[in-house]
Amino acid sequence: PGAPARMSPDPTSLPCVLYVAGYGRSGSTLLDSLLGSHDRIFGAGELASVFEDRDAGRNCSCGAALPDCPFWNRIFGRMEGVLEGLTLPQAAQLTLGMESLNRASRDADRYNRLWRALLEAIRDESGADIIVDSSKSARNNCGRLPAFHAAGIPVKGIHLVRDPRAVMWSIQRGSNRRLERGGSAKLPGGMARGLMGWCLVNAGVDRMRRRHPDIPFLRITYNQLVGDPETTLGRVADFAGFSATSILDTLRQKKEIDPGHGVAGNRMRRKGAIVLKADEEWQDKMPGWARTLAAVSAPLRHRYAMDTHAALD
Repeated sequence: PGAPARMSPDPTSLPCVLYVAGYGRSGSTLLDSLLGSHDRIFGAGELASVFEDRDAGRNCSCGAALPDCPFWNRIFGRMEGVLEGLTLPQAAQLTLGMESLNRASRDADRYNRLWRALLEAIRDESGADIIVDSSKSARNNCGRLPAFHAAGIPVKGIHLVRDPRAVMWSIQRGSNRRLERGGSAKLPGGMARGLMGWCLVNAGVDRMRRRHPDIPFLRITYNQLVGDPETTLGRVADFAGFSATSILDTLRQKKEIDPGHGVAGNRMRRKGAIVLKADEEWQDKMPGWARTLAAVSAPLRHRYAMDTHAALD
């Protein structure tokens, strides 16, 4: 079923996009799901891939295929006039061309109209005035946050960081999508590739912040989120302009969280109640060679205070 409207947002203003930047396997789906349980917030998942995923028939977090999801059908129904004959693959390519590391498109006007209209439609259908986009910062969308800012979309960034050794251990388990399909889940390059990606992506987020000091940013770590959710979600709420009380009540009472209508993300969105528990399996099981390899990340780990719950900027 489609999500009912939960409030009456200002129809003259765009919603604020709370953009989760950083590397994969860092807890973005967890953060997205928690924030999306608030009645002012829509957890959109990895929204950057919505055109590609709808064209491919991939699932919404509600369990339905995106082409069959009533919520997303209403969104795309509202978008027909804006698409102006643009097919889903073309919309995906336009988005990629404006947001990727190797930016190939200069069609900023069409990109701006496309994404402003999509965000307005989500606002109107969900009743939320804050949209969480947990697309993160891979090479295909590392320019997404600045592109939104340039389009006049109100945007705030959350740089979510997890210990790279935990990320490496998560990656060796394999692809989330392949795991869901029950096939071979191993990823090429495994932990070494994950470590390199973690270093490049997080350094890239730091560089983006320096180049765009006018975009508000908050950095939190996975350990802070699961180790001290009250303080950490309180910081996020103060930063984004809402009260975290209802989210914290949901956690304390171990209520099930509605999976909502998020794009992509991992299987967590469909598992009901969220119990915050640090995943520290890597500390006991990671092989020595991988620990040695992870030493290259030490400068960034120190920068991000990975082994503490200290508040970061």
